[in-house]
Amino acid sequence: MEAPPTPKRPALWRFTAAVLVILGVILAIAVLTSGSPVGDGIRPAPGRLLVASPALLDPNFAQTVVLLTEVDDAGAMGIILNRPTDVPLEEVLPWVSELDGRADRLSVGGPVKGDRVVVLVRRDREPPASVHVFADVWLTGDAETLRLVLEEGVAESDLRAFTGFAGWAPGQLEWEIARGGWEVRPARVADVFGGNLHRLWRDLVDRTPPQQA
Repeated sequence: MEAPPTPKRPALWRFTAAVLVILGVILAIAVLTSGSPVGDGIRPAPGRLLVASPALLDPNFAQTVVLLTEVDDAGAMGIILNRPTDVPLEEVLPWVSELDGRADRLSVGGPVKGDRVVVLVRRDREPPASVHVFADVWLTGDAETLRLVLEEGVAESDLRAFTGFAGWAPGQLEWEIARGGWEVRPARVADVFGGNLHRLWRDLVDRTPPQQA
């Protein structure tokens, strides 16, 4: 049986479709070149938070808050802040005798290299073998640096240890942000080291979004 002829589309419809295609191309170019979602003035950078959208269902990141620690042309790295465990850090690093008697607990920092421990620490000067994240917050994966700050008497409230981290390939994080998977916000020290970690995601979702920065 022969199919009926396809009705001709009016010129206005064709013009509208062409405009939508052009706008889509412009939006894609803007996202790729800006490094942040169109309409959001806060770009991903070290010291900023990724707050997972309620619609983000990936079990690795659902209802997470990620502190970005590195963002460059090679991609991005961050630490999930709100997945604490009851595992004592001294059980994971028994060779670090300076942990004896401390109550530090391990958190799950992300799905990448889950056998590696990294530490966020607050110091008023740069510890060796560390990366500056923001304010007085530093990141290190070096055991000797951990020993040093412990010997200097760092408070338990100023040190957080994580197993694994989160990582993104070049352009991947920007694409996820553009799709609405994450909201980018400035980090506060209290978000990283204080408060109820189990409520951190909900508190940030309920908090009034910041203005362009």
